[in-house]
Amino acid sequence: MCGIAGAVANGKSKITIKNLKRMASGIVTRGRHAYGVAWIGSDNRVRMHKWSGAITENLEVFDRMVGAKAVIMHTRWATHGNAEANENNHPHPVDGGWLVHNGQIPNYEELIDDFDLLNSSECDSEVLGLLMTEFRGTILERAKATIDLCAHDRPLCMAALLPNPTRLVIAKRGNPLFVSVGSSGNLYFSSCVEGLPKNARPMEENTIFCHTLSRRNQSRSHSSHLTLEPFIETGVKVAGSGGTMATGECDLAVEDLWTTDDSDRWSEVEAEQGEARAAALRHLANRTGTLPILTRDEGMRKQRRIHIPRNG
Repeated sequence: MCGIAGAVANGKSKITIKNLKRMASGIVTRGRHAYGVAWIGSDNRVRMHKWSGAITENLEVFDRMVGAKAVIMHTRWATHGNAEANENNHPHPVDGGWLVHNGQIPNYEELIDDFDLLNSSECDSEVLGLLMTEFRGTILERAKATIDLCAHDRPLCMAALLPNPTRLVIAKRGNPLFVSVGSSGNLYFSSCVEGLPKNARPMEENTIFCHTLSRRNQSRSHSSHLTLEPFIETGVKVAGSGGTMATGECDLAVEDLWTTDDSDRWSEVEAEQGEARAAALRHLANRTGTLPILTRDEGMRKQRRIHIPRNG
């Protein structure tokens, strides 16, 4: 029931504070237990503010965002974790930036255990940022792998704001999310039509979208997207670098088809990664077609991402 919203400047114009306050007032009906905002300023610094209570009780926070390149916000209807404990409120950290989420992740405790994640709250949404930080690949690939692993066919909307360069990632699967381009070319999105420019339309279903602003020339922007495809149930094809997949001290040869029934291969992963982690990776390969390989080397965790095309 939570609400998310945000905006990214096109480089030639500024995000207006009036529009941000209007969007915040639009999504407050979706959550009054707590609110949070994150933004990237003209100095490229990432800032965040969150607190318990309704966002309309502190609309003055948006006055701090004059000249911001991008903004995300969240209104919380608390389901996991008391809103009076501010660590449970959104945004949550993700790879140097911040993330907001509308939805529930019923298997979040299992994921925390299986992937050895260091959570700092009782909120299920935190696991999204932790996994996106763990995985490797493009930001869209990491977001897709995370959502496919967490969502379990549950409705979900998510937005992440990352710096260097400024990137806004938006994902929609089931829950309402609308997008709009203002007269000045700025991109806006929200869980509610209220507060958006009049040309607002529903975001395409099962889609992850990334808008990137050039660090040197903000007037140049690049947008790309991936589709959240249905989960797969059978074998997966692995494409690795040089035909091998590094897993710490041992190298596993990668053939054309690595099925989830290949017990010898998974035994080697289990020996290297541990039983719980191997089970989690196997589950991910079954359901998503994306296999992030998490390796350990001299006590330091490293990640190497393996792409698994769907069509064998």
